[in-house]
Amino acid sequence: MNYFEDSINEYNEKDAQEKVELAISYILNDYENLDFKKTLILLKKSALQGNSGAQYLLGLLYQGGIEALEMCFEVDIFTNENIDIIDLDKSLYWFEKSAKQGNPKSQCNLGYIYENGIGVKIDYKKAINYYKQAAVQGDEIGQCNLGYMYEKGLGVDIDYKKAFKFYKKSATQGDEVGQNNLGEMYRDGLGTQVDYDIAMQLFQESAMNGCIEAFYNIGCMYEKGLGVDTDYEKAINIYEKASNLGHEKAKKKLERLLQLNK
Repeated sequence: MNYFEDSINEYNEKDAQEKVELAISYILNDYENLDFKKTLILLKKSALQGNSGAQYLLGLLYQGGIEALEMCFEVDIFTNENIDIIDLDKSLYWFEKSAKQGNPKSQCNLGYIYENGIGVKIDYKKAINYYKQAAVQGDEIGQCNLGYMYEKGLGVDIDYKKAFKFYKKSATQGDEVGQNNLGEMYRDGLGTQVDYDIAMQLFQESAMNGCIEAFYNIGCMYEKGLGVDTDYEKAINIYEKASNLGHEKAKKKLERLLQLNK
């Protein structure tokens, strides 16, 4: 089947869900030579018909361009078209449309936008509200980000027990940042008792899932002998991995340990 055979008129005959599914099939099956114009037309038509998934994808596109789609679908997209689509106002508009329909990914993205002031003024109260909406629906990133707000006291009083609760919900679903942050809570005794064994287990799970901060934390555990025997060689190896992935603190730790072990 050639996914690009449908004409624009035929698109109009499809319902909103069919349109967004066809757009996604373009991305997943033809990412090496994507007809971006047709893909965008499908998403816009579906979004205008009220499809929250299409509205979410439009929000991503206007926020981060093609790179945002690549991260979402884990593909490397190639297109011959010159694309300059980033528009933060449009991104906010479509995320809000989608979030009002209960889309947890859009709710989470809006929380991030207001937490970090991306095209808007920082508003921690709004960020927390959106994270809560996503977290209630079981969104692991929303749960993790809500935990962070409680841990750092952003828009709320610091509450380590609530932070621990939401990190645990996120980590249980396999979110690598949630796993790392929960590990830090166990390591530091925040919202729970200190437990280096559980902390190390969580850091290792997080690192396996790709969290760079978790590699750094494992290195610290070996350097300081937290729950394990002090092992500078292992610490150096782990810091080197984190450093190669762009972690600046790990780079400094690595340089210091290499100097000490000359």
